Amino acid sequence: MGEMEVYVSGKRVLVIDEHVETRRKLREELLKADWIVDDVSDALSGLESIHQARTYGEGYHLIISAIFLPDLDGLLFIRTLREQYPEIPFIVLTGYGDEDLKTHVQSQPLTVYLEKPLDMDRLYAEIGKFDLDKDTSRPLPAPPLTPPDDAVGAYVYFNIDTASGGAAAYDALRALSGVRSANAVRGEFNLVLRVAVPSQDALDKLIADAKKVPGATYVSYELYVPAMLGASNEEFVRHYQTVAAEVNKDYLPGQDTNAYLMIDVDRYQMERIYTSILLTEGVYRCRVISSGTKLMVLMSHAVRPGVVRHLLRKLAEMDGILRVREATVINVAE
Repeated sequence: MGEMEVYVSGKRVLVIDEHVETRRKLREELLKADWIVDDVSDALSGLESIHQARTYGEGYHLIISAIFLPDLDGLLFIRTLREQYPEIPFIVLTGYGDEDLKTHVQSQPLTVYLEKPLDMDRLYAEIGKFDLDKDTSRPLPAPPLTPPDDAVGAYVYFNIDTASGGAAAYDALRALSGVRSANAVRGEFNLVLRVAVPSQDALDKLIADAKKVPGATYVSYELYVPAMLGASNEEFVRHYQTVAAEVNKDYLPGQDTNAYLMIDVDRYQMERIYTSILLTEGVYRCRVISSGTKLMVLMSHAVRPGVVRHLLRKLAEMDGILRVREATVINVAE
């Protein structure tokens, strides 16, 4: 162990794993090897630890993270940190891996995949391959937040009378200027329009025109509002935009949507919930609506079966979720 102690003297490591025993073992062993160790149980706490260290002019030379995390999708989390800190090495841990996951993780630069239970000699051997001369005190500049489609964005809800020509009403509404996508759904209403227009007056005009469409009954609308994020989460989400663009590159807006989830949220927990849902497999878009008390989540077809059920189970376990309504997408145009 002597060479290891000299090699890492003064180096800082952040351990992210929900299992107390894993964190305890890593902390005890790494402290023996002269590391400075911080450990947290979830991804959002990890982001806050990185941000807090930076406020003191410090950073982590290595991040050890579980791939399955309680709050964010582990793969998306690690890929986003890689965008922020491309020169920082990562050790990725899992107790439930497979060859596809291993291949995916190891395709990332400066990233090592290790299975539990941990072999500390193997861990030290992998760490010894890294230079550890960079830390997280100086991330790459975050890209600007993606600008909105237009000054005013909203979801507008209708009921369509399918007995009197539902497909024609659907096509007429979808063709209105300012409508970016339209999905027929099963739920409290049966059509969702995603709208982006230059002003509130333009939105009012669009709704007035929509009310004239035969067979369509206007229900209501909800405006997008900015997600109010703290510094660490905002920076992370801005980097995530780059990852999301790659993950969703084959998504066809309005066509590949599998379901809408309308989620009432305790506004005081909105930041944590928003970030957690945004980085969940299958989530294509997550918008804050209704004066910051609700989320509208679009789920994508282009993912493995069962992702909507997975997110619903996740929501059932989260504090601050007040109500969840699901609207499954259907096709009334055929």
